[in-house]
Amino acid sequence: MKENQSKIELKSLNQECYERIKQEILMGHMDWGQRIDIIQIASNYGISRSPVVKAVDRLSMEGFIDILPNKGSFVARPSLQRINEVTEIRLMLETYSLKLSMKKERKELLQELRENQKLVAEEENKFEDFLLYDRNFHLVIARHTNNSRLLELFENTRNQVEFFRIHTFIPAQVRLAIRRHTEIIEAITDNNRERGIEMLEIHLKEVYNDSINSFHSETGKT
Repeated sequence: MKENQSKIELKSLNQECYERIKQEILMGHMDWGQRIDIIQIASNYGISRSPVVKAVDRLSMEGFIDILPNKGSFVARPSLQRINEVTEIRLMLETYSLKLSMKKERKELLQELRENQKLVAEEENKFEDFLLYDRNFHLVIARHTNNSRLLELFENTRNQVEFFRIHTFIPAQVRLAIRRHTEIIEAITDNNRERGIEMLEIHLKEVYNDSINSFHSETGKT
C-alpha cells in the first residue's frame, strides 16, 4: 500500500510540474523563443531536475517547447500555419459542440453560460481576467456535450489557441467578444441552433483575424 501511495505522489509531482510550466507559457510568463532553464526552474519549484525534464519532454511533444540538439530547450514560436490549422479545428469542434450541447442539455447549458456572463466586466481589459472568463464560456459549451472524448479534444485545442493568443490579444476587442457571447446566449435562449452556430462562427473568425493581424505586428511579418 505504501509503495502505491509513493507512486501516486511521484506521478502527482510530475503532473504538477508539467501543469505549472505549461501555465507559465500559456499566460505569457515565458516569452516565445525564451530558453528553458531546467536547473533554475527546479530550484524555483524546490524539486529535482527529473520532473522538470519530464515536463519539458511532454510539452515538446505537445508543440509548446522546441528541444534543439546541443543548444537546449526553448519556448516554441507559433507559425501562421499553426494558427490556421488550430483555427480550422476549433471552428469544426466548437460549432459541433454547440449543436450537440443544445440538443442534449440546453437548459443546463443556458444556466451556466448566464452565470458565467455575470462574472465579467466590459471595462476590464486585463488579459488574465478576460482569459478566465472566455475560457470558461467555451468550456461550458464543450462540457454540456456530455462527451468526454470531445471535451478532451476541446481542451487540447484550447491550449493551442491560448498559446498564440497570449501575444496576439487585443484589449479593445474585449467588448466585441462579450457582445458575441451575449448573442450566442440569446440564440440558445430562443432555442435557435442555426443562429447560435452562425454567431459562434462569426466570433471565432473575428478572433482569428485579430490573431493574424497581431501576429504580423508581433513578428514583423507581412
